[in-house]
Amino acid sequence: MLTLEIKLNRLFALGHERGQDERTTDDVARAVSVRLGWVLDPSILVEARAGQRLTLPAEVADAICDEFGVEEHLYLREDDSAVVTRIDYFIQLWILVRDRDLRHLAARGNNLDLETVKEIIHLLEQTAPADAAPAEVSTLAAGA
Repeated sequence: MLTLEIKLNRLFALGHERGQDERTTDDVARAVSVRLGWVLDPSILVEARAGQRLTLPAEVADAICDEFGVEEHLYLREDDSAVVTRIDYFIQLWILVRDRDLRHLAARGNNLDLETVKEIIHLLEQTAPADAAPAEVSTLAAGA
């Protein structure tokens, strides 16, 4: 089950450049505060990341998603659904793409099914994070 803790920690893992440290909770809270127009107490994020908070107010969840570039705000609003699971798999994929320094990821087909995305994730997890030369991955969806 994708809890708020898992999803929020996944956004923190996504929200930095390769080779850089993850953003601090205070940094994210400040940036989200600017988006909200009021000060968000960083302890709310700390509690959520530790699994001590199960939900966030909708406007806070939306601002966090915006801060990390996730257009689908329901990612942090809903517990588990097919849409949330799909978003989560793509977040995992982009983390792996960044960490493997893949400069080109060609995925043909308008709507990759979840099984294909899972297979790509599995393949990327089998490779070491990039310290070597950039690589390219090309995947053809069935029927493409």
